[in-house]
Amino acid sequence: MSAETTKQLSVLGRTLYLLYAYDNFDIQEKHSTPTLENDNDPLRHLTSALVFPFQHGVVPEDLWVLEGFWESDGSNDTSETSTSYTRSEMWSKILPQYSELVSTEGLDRHHEFRVWLFLRNLIEHRPTYFQKFRSELLLPTPIGEPIPVEKTPITPLQSLDVSNLTVTGNIDTIKNLLEQTGLGEYEPPIPTISLDPQVLLFHGDLGTGDRINSAKQWQSIKGSPRTCLQFAFFIMGLFHTKMACTEAIWRVFLKDPKARHKNTSFYSDFRILRPRDSSTLSGTFKFRPIYDAIGHIGTCRHLDCL
Repeated sequence: MSAETTKQLSVLGRTLYLLYAYDNFDIQEKHSTPTLENDNDPLRHLTSALVFPFQHGVVPEDLWVLEGFWESDGSNDTSETSTSYTRSEMWSKILPQYSELVSTEGLDRHHEFRVWLFLRNLIEHRPTYFQKFRSELLLPTPIGEPIPVEKTPITPLQSLDVSNLTVTGNIDTIKNLLEQTGLGEYEPPIPTISLDPQVLLFHGDLGTGDRINSAKQWQSIKGSPRTCLQFAFFIMGLFHTKMACTEAIWRVFLKDPKARHKNTSFYSDFRILRPRDSSTLSGTFKFRPIYDAIGHIGTCRHLDCL
């Protein structure tokens, strides 16, 4: 990393104006002649990371909400308002209410999207007569004001010789990323940057999110908010959300032998679409073929209803 890049990151970091994203990657070290020093596992687990600033008029003060979040955090044993939610209670609080999802046409957003999906499948996959209506099929009405498209400048950070496949590795990764962006804990005479009022957002896969949450529980007995990782908030990516939903469908409708018996089951349609892969993919999850099959089967089911 160049000195200029380090300086820019330090300036951005000290304004608490960054979002972080990191993931693991593996490299294979091959040695032509084994020695005592390199006679070990040649597979190295490393971490790559990047940072990017907030867009759309967001300012650091918008994220000065750490105190309020910590008051209701289940890991906070000293708070009178902290509550530990079950998974079903958590989803009931996260999902929007029906009144918030009603469109101008009287349909909730889920049904409005289903209507649009039926019409799209009819136009694109039915007889050519319906294709003349392609120009009249508009995109579903967005919820609220659409987010404008802006180009986001991205700055790569120095790769880390740390495996974030463990909880300890994620703690070390977060600590190192803060140090690279000027937010590390420095020894005097350089003062430590306070993170007390601020939350920092970290992007990654679902495993990263689980380990960050576990790390916050591990560190909850520590003294300061920094060492407790109170500031670290995980943001789930859309791709990993789709992957989790795809795996859930695979577990319920393909992996479970009890779901394969009826001729109208998802598995029977899957065997028609992928006769060579049905036995293999029903026992082993692979995202891309399962995801494509879900879309194709849904289209066929829609057209069958029409």
